[in-house]
Amino acid sequence: MKEHNLLKIVGQAIQDYRMIQDGDILWVGVSTAPKSISLLLFLQKRLSYIPISYTLRPIHILTPNEDPLLIERWYTTLQNRFSLPPLILSPLPKEGHTLYHHNPRQAILQTLIHTCSSTPGKLALGDSLEDITLSALMALIYHRRWAPLLPHYPLHHFPLAIIRPLAYLFERQLLSYCQEYHIPFLRPSTPLSKGKSHLFSLLEDIRPLTPNPLHQVFAAFRNPKKEYFLQKETTNAPHFQNPFF
Repeated sequence: MKEHNLLKIVGQAIQDYRMIQDGDILWVGVSTAPKSISLLLFLQKRLSYIPISYTLRPIHILTPNEDPLLIERWYTTLQNRFSLPPLILSPLPKEGHTLYHHNPRQAILQTLIHTCSSTPGKLALGDSLEDITLSALMALIYHRRWAPLLPHYPLHHFPLAIIRPLAYLFERQLLSYCQEYHIPFLRPSTPLSKGKSHLFSLLEDIRPLTPNPLHQVFAAFRNPKKEYFLQKETTNAPHFQNPFF
């Protein structure tokens, strides 16, 4: 898919969820994989033709065993080619190392939130359509919670909102974009967890029945009908014990 088509899809997601307003400060979580690099480039390129302005602040959380000099050299190549703003390198705090070994994504996200909340604004993350749908299904099946990754989510205890402008794009589209336009990255992607991998395989198995199962799941979470939620009645109706729980 060509760059202008990808930008159009990103713009549609931003508009649908009112992610960005004029004058916003956008912290952009940058890893070394195609998704976050694509996100930063898309946000930078949009500034040349949209009627509003915002400030980009790319930030990378240095995790254990990462070489900061390698990250700096890699980003400098991107910065010189695309006129990107400077990259902020912030180390993972020592108290976050234990969490990182058990849940790397959560440790990095918590560090990003605490670091970026020093300046009120928005934190743009490179979560794709797969990330959102698979995480939503994981929460349902493994944790019995209705908890999708929202494309626009204001944080209650921080002067920050999380936005996900890549919500309508697949990870493979972003990888292909980087490869087609020769955009360097240091790692191709983050491997799926065991649970997400099983769910993804299941969705692929039903593809002959419905051509876009991930889109279908995303649409179902986007447009839930409250009348179909299995809520307990508040009237004096007789109570029946649930045999499953």
